[in-house]
Amino acid sequence: MDRIIKDTTSEVSNMQVRFRERAKAITGAQMPPLEGEMRRRWIAQKEADYQDFLMIADCDVDFTDGILHLSLDLRPKICDATIREQGVTVDGEAETQVAMKNIAKASTFISGPLTEVVKEVKPIEVTDDDVLSGRNLHNKP
Repeated sequence: MDRIIKDTTSEVSNMQVRFRERAKAITGAQMPPLEGEMRRRWIAQKEADYQDFLMIADCDVDFTDGILHLSLDLRPKICDATIREQGVTVDGEAETQVAMKNIAKASTFISGPLTEVVKEVKPIEVTDDDVLSGRNLHNKP
């Protein structure tokens, strides 16, 4: 039984490497001489395989008590940095700005009573000193 667990553990540890290799193989695969609908289906399948292999390769893999756990965090980088208390990086800040712009665009699609609340929101000017000092930005200074 111990041999089986050791073999399985070594297989799991190499799994991510194998899936990365498979994803690379798909990008370099030669196109077979297909035409029409068969060609479109073949391309769609290769794209799906590529995504699947990359997602599995990006998973955190854990093999505990005979159970294989694959964990894939799909949250944006800014959420991940906040959750792991790593601080906000320039990339994370840029991602936050993009998210805020998307939220602003989305408010035009909101209908009903919530629309009135969204229209009442007014932007405030925030400086780096305000953020670093921890000033409560929800209250007036």
